[in-house]
Formats: sequence, structure tokens, C-alpha cells
Amino acid sequence: MGKSISFTIRLGLFLCLFFYGTWGLSQLDPSSSLLLNPQRQEENSLRLDSGRYEVRTPKKDQPSNPTPARPLPPKTTATGENQEGRPTTQHSPTPKISNDEKVSLPLPEDRKGIPDPVTSEAPKTNAPPPKQESKDMGFTDRVSDYLLGGEDARSYSDQLDEGDPRRNVVELDIAPALIYNDSSSNYWYRSYSNFSPAFSAAMKFWLSPFFGIHTHFLSSLSGDVVASTDGSIVSDMNHQWFDFGIRFRKIFGPSLRSPTLIFGIDYQEYQFNVPPTDMWRVRLQSNGVQLSMEALLPSKKGRFWILGLNFAPILTHSEIATGIALQSGSHPSSASLGIVVGKKYMFSRTHQIFWRLSHSIEKVHYSDSASLPDPITNTTPQGVSVTNGITFFKFGFQWGL
Repeated sequence: MGKSISFTIRLGLFLCLFFYGTWGLSQLDPSSSLLLNPQRQEENSLRLDSGRYEVRTPKKDQPSNPTPARPLPPKTTATGENQEGRPTTQHSPTPKISNDEKVSLPLPEDRKGIPDPVTSEAPKTNAPPPKQESKDMGFTDRVSDYLLGGEDARSYSDQLDEGDPRRNVVELDIAPALIYNDSSSNYWYRSYSNFSPAFSAAMKFWLSPFFGIHTHFLSSLSGDVVASTDGSIVSDMNHQWFDFGIRFRKIFGPSLRSPTLIFGIDYQEYQFNVPPTDMWRVRLQSNGVQLSMEALLPSKKGRFWILGLNFAPILTHSEIATGIALQSGSHPSSASLGIVVGKKYMFSRTHQIFWRLSHSIEKVHYSDSASLPDPITNTTPQGVSVTNGITFFKFGFQWGL
């Protein structure tokens, strides 16, 4: 009896130890057949090796430690399932956002209350938008830019040397002069010659380096003219010229040795004055528009040759009665042409001296017959023609500001 009880106890201890050991081994090896079903284990192995990952062999030119390969997406079938039998996830297309729409993204806690420099709008102000200059300039703007120079005038002035006289705004010329006048005609009353000193003053006001205003006045001093056929009577006489107009200056470079060309359009008036009681001579007057061109050609440093030409295509010529009512004819037609040569010596921008020699010819032709007979021939001429030539010589001083 005692042996059977001890045998039973021994058998129970054996069975307990056997099952305890088997359970411990199953926990150490999860792939053991004691805990996992063989069929399920095979299925799990297929899932892990289902082709989701691709192993690439490193090439010879690649480093020994290549970066891990990217996982390939699972292949899907026509039923919308991948090879693993799982349904694929349908991703909705990314909505398109126009430029006018604004997207508000959630900000971190520490960024709340701080305006986003990208999405935040600038504070609105009541200031008007900047005006844009129109590319199509009007006629007035074009004329203003052409006359005053615009941006070109300012940029050109900056390129000129401080001692360049073309930087002057005002130029004042003062010059004594000599005048020789010779008037030839087939009518004695219009034929004479005289010589006298004179005084000349001129001023130019340059609104820009390219455009200016010009005025000039010249008057003879102590002149006289023969007032009888035998030369025994001499009358006082005076020549006067007055010009007013505009000047266009073309400059061929910012250097002092570059030439300059000046074009002028003037209203000119000439008067030949004798005493109002003179019984042999009458007063004369010619006025009209005169066109001129003058070139300053540098010869040496500070020296310039002056070459000029002036032309008045149509002049209004008239005879003013004195002690006699003389008319050389009717419907006079008149024109004039002149040339100028001279030289200018520049000491500084503000001080220069010059000399000028000029000669002009005015041609006048009358139709019909004269009002009085010629005192030499005692005949009344018809179709009187007059050629009035005047020669000037000036030597003067110019101030510039």
C-alpha cells in the first residue's frame, strides 16, 4: 500500500515536470509547433516575403555602404486589391488652388498672435498709387524737351568742364565797330556812301546748353551823308539795327576742342535815319525774318574761328518822307544775304575777346516809275533797282555768367 502511494506520487511529479518543461520550451521558440499552427506559420512567411521589398545588389562604382532601397508600392489587381489580398487605399486628388485664394495653415502655439510675413496683408494706406509716365509724349512735352534739352541737357552739363563757356547761362557782348555803307542805284536819291564808327551790344540767355534767346543792337555814331549833287551839303545820318530771336546750339562733343554750330531765327529791323527836314534824302526802313548759321571751330587751345552766314528771303522795305515826298516806285521787293568771319580768344569761362568782319547786301527792286525826276539826268526812272552793301568790323569783349 505504501509502495503504491509512493509510486503514484512519483508519477505525478514526473508528469508535472514533463508538462512544465514542454511549456517553457514553447515560450523560448515561438516558431515551435507546440504553440503555432504550421499552416498559419507558412501563411505569415508568405506575407513577409510577398514582394513588397526589393533587394538590390550594389554596383561596382557605388560605395560599400549604399543607402537602403526605397520600398516599392504593392501591386494592385483589377479588383482593387494588392497581391496580399488587402484592399488598396484610394487617395483623393490634391485640390488645385488658384493664386487668388488664400490658404490658412494652423500655426504652432508659440506662433499664435504673430502675423505671418507671407500670408498677412500689408496695412492699407490712403496714399495714391505712384503715377506712371506715359510713353506717348504730347506735342508740348516734345517741344519742351527739344528746346530745353530734358534729361540730355542735365547729363550733358555734368560732362562739361567747369571752365567751359558753354556752361554759361548769360553771355553779354560789348564791342565798338566801324561801318562802311555803299548804296548804288540808277536813281540819284538812292545812291550814296558813308563811313562812321558804331557801337554794338548783344546778349544771349541760354535756357539750356542747346537753346537760348538772342538780342542785338547796333548804332552808328556821328555819321553823315552827302545831301547835294555837287557834294557841298552834308546831312547827319544814322544807321540802326535791332535783332531779336532764338538760338539752337548743336555741340559735337563735351571737349573744349569740339566744334559748335549755332542756328538762329530772328526778327530784324534796319533803319537809315536823316533829319526830318532834309530836302535831298529820305528815311529808309527794312524789316523781316532772318535766318542765320554760325560755326565755332577750335584752332588751338582757347582759340576759335568764327564762320557765319545769314539770309533774309523776304523783307518789307519802305521809304519814309522827310522834307521831300520821294517814292522810288511801287511794290518794292527786297532780300538780303550776309557772311561773317572772325576769331574768339578765351581767357576763362567768363572773359573772352573777339573780332568779327561781316558784309551784307540788301537788294531792292521797285516796279513802276519814281515820283520825282533824277536831279542829274532830269528824267524819271522806271523800275528803280538798289543794292545796299554794308561792311562791319567789330572788336569786343564778352562776359559770361
